Amino acid sequence: MPSSEKVGSVSVVQYERILARLREAVEKLSKSQFIIGDGALEVCPMQDHGGRSGSDDFL
Repeated sequence: MPSSEKVGSVSVVQYERILARLREAVEKLSKSQFIIGDGALEVCPMQDHGGRSGSDDFL
């Protein structure tokens, strides 16, 4: 595909650069979500099915 062609309003080369940046952003977001989830589970581990009961001590 010649670089003079366009995808939407940008060149194919610019489109590929944009796509690479977006893929990198998605990868970073995914990793961040796991880091946040892991930290949250350390602070407040998952409970057995049904969660906390009324007799549990509050944090």
